[in-house]
Amino acid sequence: MEQNNATMDDPRSESMKISMAEHFDDFEHEYREDPHTDAEVVYEDDQLIVVADRTGHELAEWAADFNMTNEDCGEFWDWNHELARDLTDYDWVVDDPVVFDKKTTLTDNSPDNDSTETNDDTPTVNGCELDSVAAVANALSYLDESCNVGNIDVRGRNDLLTIQSRGACFGHMDALLEAQKQGHISIRRITAGTNRVGDQCLTIEVVGGDA
Repeated sequence: MEQNNATMDDPRSESMKISMAEHFDDFEHEYREDPHTDAEVVYEDDQLIVVADRTGHELAEWAADFNMTNEDCGEFWDWNHELARDLTDYDWVVDDPVVFDKKTTLTDNSPDNDSTETNDDTPTVNGCELDSVAAVANALSYLDESCNVGNIDVRGRNDLLTIQSRGACFGHMDALLEAQKQGHISIRRITAGTNRVGDQCLTIEVVGGDA
């Protein structure tokens, strides 16, 4: 593996590393091959993948998803840029780098990867178990605050929750799919399109499940 000389410590929690790795694994085709995705893989070794994000949204979305403070956001942004510049000579004047760990590396080495976790555990986002439509709305309600509305919109109406991402991917899709698999919710529709400023987005409609 190519060694890097970055001096900053990784500011991400273990859960954030795992969530980002799983997200890349789920959307690898889009990152690598989809010409309509405003991102591309620009570096890869046996542990890390660096993606160039042309929208400037993805780092902000990850920071929001994990409730980072302003100070943490700054450290997260600086760490991604420092590490990416150390690993590759890509021109980062316009694009933002997003550093992902490879899922296999985390699976092999994570101390949390043991038999205490099962696929029957109710998925959790921001401390809320996704066991109902209301719980999903509560878990994602902070994204509707004015400071985040530029990235993701969340709107709930009766038993229908509509989530609109401002990027081509949604960071909590794995958790939603697992909640649907367990019968807590049902994902009624996922559509791809563009938002009012022309950026690619997903619209996800969530309704009640069978459990």
